Amino acid sequence: MIDENASTGAANIVTGQQTGLRSRLRDDTRAQHHDIDVLVSAFDISTASGLAGFLNMQASALSGLHLAQAGDTFRPVIADLVTNARRDLHTLGSPTPRSAAMPDSGFHPVAVDYIVGGSQLGAAVLKQRWASSGDPVVLAARSYFSAPPHTDLWREFTSRLGAMPADGAVANRIVEDARRLFLFFTDALPALNSSKAGEHGQA
Repeated sequence: MIDENASTGAANIVTGQQTGLRSRLRDDTRAQHHDIDVLVSAFDISTASGLAGFLNMQASALSGLHLAQAGDTFRPVIADLVTNARRDLHTLGSPTPRSAAMPDSGFHPVAVDYIVGGSQLGAAVLKQRWASSGDPVVLAARSYFSAPPHTDLWREFTSRLGAMPADGAVANRIVEDARRLFLFFTDALPALNSSKAGEHGQA
């Protein structure tokens, strides 16, 4: 989901030490990033069912964040992504999922911005898979992958993030919440898999 973990970030490392919170977030969420990449890759988004599964996960998690007014810099982006995902699900003839329940402790806004903003850059690979579909119904569900990557917004955000201390209570909370946010998105997957199993059982 996030291109931050696609590289070693050598440009942000000086004498082997982290230079800011951005570098620590990249390093300390690497395992969670890998896990969700594996899960998302299981969806064949060049097919209607695979695309619907992916969009259901996104719509559920993002609408939960939206209802809680989570995030800061990327809060308007979250609202747009929810709208786009739901519009595409309607095009695919798939029902809109329930909003994911937010944990009582919530999420630090910087952690939300890091996950949501970074995911829009990582969506470029998924967009290529979607665009390769030969199914006109899949290609008609174009709202989510036609959303702008918000590169300038991400650049401004990560510039501020890199200047934040990598250690301390606030940094620790942001890193932990970023890890929890990956799980927040993947928590929708068991329900989706159960739904698919039920459909197969009825066939």
